[in-house]
Amino acid sequence: MDFSMFKSSYITYEGDYPNNAMREISRLANVFKEVEERRMIRDKFKIKRVIFNKPATIVFWEDGTKTVVKASGENFDKEKGLAMAITKKILGLNKGNYNNIFKKWCKEENND
Repeated sequence: MDFSMFKSSYITYEGDYPNNAMREISRLANVFKEVEERRMIRDKFKIKRVIFNKPATIVFWEDGTKTVVKASGENFDKEKGLAMAITKKILGLNKGNYNNIFKKWCKEENND
């Protein structure tokens, strides 16, 4: 666990001790909540197995789901296939057409 966020965190109680202590406890509770949320997100996207079978990349996830992406109109690239499968899973688009996002933002433009 990365504790670097605590490096410069020194508790100082000046003035109203109970209020300062409660603020510090609240801040620490928020830090631990954020750490737990990050752990949950990381665990949700754990890869169990990857199969590279030209032109497809198939990713099996620890949660029992799978993501399939296929190279179409381009050379098969394992790294790109895995990256696209992870993107598809993270965006929650396992059941839809996530290509529309890429078509919208990566379309060729004529710069004539």
